[in-house]
Parts: sequence; structure tokens; C-alpha cells
Amino acid sequence: MTNKRRIGKFGILLLALVVVVYTLWFVFCQELIQFILENAISTFTGQKDIITGWMGVLFIPFLAIVGILGLIGAILYLINKKKQANLSAQ
Repeated sequence: MTNKRRIGKFGILLLALVVVVYTLWFVFCQELIQFILENAISTFTGQKDIITGWMGVLFIPFLAIVGILGLIGAILYLINKKKQANLSAQ
């Protein structure tokens, strides 16, 4: 028998969040992506550094994902804290 791995709730949330954020980024922020890639020029040599440009393009949505996960974590923490306060008050 093979071990079947299941994706938990957090895995599904993370996967959906990554797909949605990167899709929105590449669909609606074309001008910003083009600006980042056009301006990825080294100040020392004057040559374009395409790796730096693409790292910038891929890193900005990653920061948005981390921020959204932080907000979700803070909201869940506050909900649990309020539940615990209500249980201790009863």
C-alpha cells in the first residue's frame, strides 16, 4: 500500500493565495512589470541585469502573500483570544 498524503487546510489556503496573487499580478500590473524590467540596469556597468529585474517582478507578489498571511494569522489569533475570554467569563 502506498501512503497517500493529503493537503491540509493551510496548504489549500496557501496554494489558492499564491495562484490568485500571482495571477492578479501578471494580469493587472503589466505596466509596473514592464517598468521594473526596463529599469533593471546596473549602476556600475550600465548593462541590463535581467536576473535582478525578474527577481523584483517575482518578489513583490511574494511580499503581498506574506502580508496577507500575516493579516489572516492576526485575525485568527484575535478570534481565538476572544473565544477564550468568553469561555473563561462563563
